[in-house]
This record gives sequence, C-alpha cells and structure tokens, in this order.
Amino acid sequence: MSLTLNTQKKAKEIASRLYNENQITREEYGFLLKSMEFYTLDDQNEALEELWSDFGDVPMDPDTEKIEADFMHFPHGTDRETIWHWFDERYSAGVTSLLYGYDGVDRTAELAQLCAMKQLCVPCDQSTCVYNHNGECRYALVHAKAPELNREISVCKSNAPLRAFIVEEVPFRLKTMFEIDEDDITDELIDEIVNELSENSDDMFDYDSLDNMIAGILKKHGIECC
Repeated sequence: MSLTLNTQKKAKEIASRLYNENQITREEYGFLLKSMEFYTLDDQNEALEELWSDFGDVPMDPDTEKIEADFMHFPHGTDRETIWHWFDERYSAGVTSLLYGYDGVDRTAELAQLCAMKQLCVPCDQSTCVYNHNGECRYALVHAKAPELNREISVCKSNAPLRAFIVEEVPFRLKTMFEIDEDDITDELIDEIVNELSENSDDMFDYDSLDNMIAGILKKHGIECC
C-alpha cells in the first residue's frame, strides 16, 4: 500500500537524519529518496480506487451486510462498515466519494445527515412492518425523521393500519362468531389475541386459521365457545 503524505514526510526526515549521522551512504540515501517519490497522494488514491473496484466484486450477505469471502486482510464475515472505515481513513476524498463517484462534489453534509438519521433507527419488534430490517426500524432513513408511535396501541404508525384492524376485529369476532359473554372479554384477553395475531399476520387473511388461533387462546383460559 502506498504511503500517506505524512508518512512519506516522516520517512524522508528519518533518511536525512541517518545520512547526516553517516549511518547510510550517499548512494543509499539517494535510493531511499528516489523510492519515496513513487508514494504520492495520487498514487495512493489510484491504488485505493482499484481496491475499491475489487471490493465491489466481493460477495456480500444482504441481510447481515458481512462479506462472504476474504478481502485483502479482512476475513470472511467482516462487517461492510468496518471495510468502509478502512477506506475512509486512507482515501483523500473519503469513502463518500468512493461510494457516490469521483465527481469532486463535497457530500460531507449529506453523509452527516445520513449518520444522524441512522442514530434514529431504533430496535423494532413489529415483524410485519415494512420498515423492519433485521429487527431495526429503518423508517428514519426513508423519511428523514424519527418513527412516530401510536400511543393508543403502542405500535409504530407505519404498521398501525394492520394492527388497528386486528384491534377492531378481535372483539367483534369474540362477540358475534364465538358468542363469548361480555364479562369474559377482558382487555387482557383482547391484548393477548391481538399480540398473537400481530406476530402471525398471515392468519388474518385466512379466517379458519384466525378462528383456530382465537379458539386455542380461549381454551387456554378455560373460556367455552360455540
């Protein structure tokens, strides 16, 4: 890997000191200086751009965002952002330029905003929500603001329509389909059924499966149904 300018400057200082202390010959000193001429910032950027192109061919697990093959000194399973950080420390225009092109445009502000929005990505347990990515809410990355919560039903509003439907459907089916006495239809019972259906939303579109799930919960509580 090419030397950075600071490293190159330091190396020249060391070579000069060794020559002045008569620890190396003039020929050796000249050879060292000449070899350092190849380690310019442009050389380093060019080498990094080639490595970045090679990095684009490395297979990546889209779910874990970890590489599936060794790349340079990074072993299989290394997180993508770790490698991005390595490039960012060495490429003069930063990894943002490598990500979005070498057009010379300063995208520092956009990158800062993206990092700020990433901080708003909170853990998410709503498996049916379209913004849930491996247990993390990515709502903020799409809408550039924190996800809003529907306090009434304790759920992200992005997933509220389905859950709101379940909240209304459960009491209705308990009364009309299962003919459960109103005294037995407690808030705790409704919450349990709603939460179970929210985690298994496919059952909402199959009434036989829906009723079987509700019947199983009623049986667990010793509630008789028709």
